[in-house]
Amino acid sequence: MSYTIHYTQKFLVILGIFSWPDVYLKMYNDSFKPCIFDYSKSLEELTRGLAAIADDHTAAISYAQRLDEALNDVFLSEMVGCTVIVCFLEFRVLKDWKDEKMIDVMTYAVLMTSIFVNVFIFSFTGDRLKEQSEKVGEYSYSLEWYDLPKNLAADLMFIVIRASRPSTLTAGKVFDLSLQGFCEVVKTSAAYLNFLRAMVN
Repeated sequence: MSYTIHYTQKFLVILGIFSWPDVYLKMYNDSFKPCIFDYSKSLEELTRGLAAIADDHTAAISYAQRLDEALNDVFLSEMVGCTVIVCFLEFRVLKDWKDEKMIDVMTYAVLMTSIFVNVFIFSFTGDRLKEQSEKVGEYSYSLEWYDLPKNLAADLMFIVIRASRPSTLTAGKVFDLSLQGFCEVVKTSAAYLNFLRAMVN
């Protein structure tokens, strides 16, 4: 019971933390075109609107960087720890299946699934942040920037250049948290399992 409460609390904290830059990046994409393509406004007003959007983009990037600085060691320990634990759980599932201890098999399988869900939550949130960050650059470039006044188009290009390096969350600065990283955790645990079986046999 306490294990479930622990992971529920962790999920709620992660959801709250990661939603902030995600919301800002979504607002950025939603408000971009109406803000800088309203030709009824003066050049000064359009420039102020673009500056406000750039401030939101910078705030989201800065928050994601601080988040990564604060938690990248935690993410690394979670990913490595979960990989090793899942390896041993897989080994126990196979051993108990062979011994026909079905209750133990079910217990370990449920525990293994909960750990996979834990890793998936971290990976999904990191992947989502990277995806939204990449969309900023894609959306900025897809606008009719060539129809904008020269100075405004030049300012927009700075946003495109900055967005070409998307914000990411890392596990100890070793690898990015992403769905690809989740697949790597699954494959690594399976590789460790094969090594463990070879050692035991």
